[in-house]
Amino acid sequence: MNKEILSAMIEGTFPTGIHLAIGYGSGVFEQKGYHVAESINSSYIKEEPPMIDMIFVVEDDSVIRWHKENIQRNPSHYGAIPRLLGGEFVSKVQRTSAQIYYNTLVPIPEEFAEDLSKNSKYMHGKQLMKYGVIGRSDFLDDLLNWTNLYVSGRLHKPVAVLTDIEEASGSGDSSDLNIERQLTLHVMQRNLRTALSTAILMLPGEFSEMDLYKRIASLSYEGDFRMSIAENPNKVDNIITKGDSYARFQGLYKGYINALVRHNVIDLTNTVTQENDEVTEFTIGKFKRNDSAAVKLLIPELPILMGQHIASDKLMDIPSEHEKVERVSRICRQTLSNTVSQFSRSQTLKGLLTAGVSKSLIYSMQKILKRLK
Repeated sequence: MNKEILSAMIEGTFPTGIHLAIGYGSGVFEQKGYHVAESINSSYIKEEPPMIDMIFVVEDDSVIRWHKENIQRNPSHYGAIPRLLGGEFVSKVQRTSAQIYYNTLVPIPEEFAEDLSKNSKYMHGKQLMKYGVIGRSDFLDDLLNWTNLYVSGRLHKPVAVLTDIEEASGSGDSSDLNIERQLTLHVMQRNLRTALSTAILMLPGEFSEMDLYKRIASLSYEGDFRMSIAENPNKVDNIITKGDSYARFQGLYKGYINALVRHNVIDLTNTVTQENDEVTEFTIGKFKRNDSAAVKLLIPELPILMGQHIASDKLMDIPSEHEKVERVSRICRQTLSNTVSQFSRSQTLKGLLTAGVSKSLIYSMQKILKRLK
């Protein structure tokens, strides 16, 4: 997917005040298992393109204004009730459940859809998008604390940053805007470290590189009732094996993996290294489960709620380091399951209001049909 076209589409279609725009999912990165019919004499795929998924992080004091302007500019994006009741109502609904407001099944404006189709494998079908709007404070809170894992879970996987946050963060400018962007980038990196630490604590003592990335990708699906009803049963595998996604996961996590090696938390075997001895690939990773120092280095990286549950579990009374890790793993899994189960259900119900019944039914049926392929 062409990042420049999507960036131009956001700038030309939506109100100002977006602090950060992120693209994710099979509509942004090619994903295996989401198309089945290819033409015999070409590489073009004979079906509608997958929806482009995006998250817009809006400054807290701009959320009401942003929705008011967006309703004026793009009224068809909203369901009938939210459109009628206006931006203030929408902003209140946004703060419920997972603190994000989605508009779905939205056609890409024609002038940008034509440019996107030139870079697409798909022969026909209208290009649609889904975008979620979240306040910056709620965004940062979920990334730091895994309050609901709705946004933080999506950012455990490779995403496309559709704004200049990376460039701005490295500019050296001391302006307030640049400081805010540096904070956002720092919290996004912390979210990745938390995902890696949680995954290692939940895996067996010995794991492959593929096992590690699958565990990371599945963290935000623990307890999600939709996984057994509407989602592609191979969703996690597809996330890892799609296009160049495996390499993207390696790029995303290799720095943090190497840091754990340097701190003697994990050992790696059959590695591929760069000239600076940084590991870029490995066959088997071994977590030092019987080393209390290694475990103690991972636990502070966990989100606050997990850490509180672990702290209240009287782990020090357990003599075996192996059993301590098993107990920590169960706490991680249960905390994730409780959080995801609660918010996946409430956010699904919220969608009936935000998108309307007809759009919600269409969206759900598309998911179910995708599952049945």
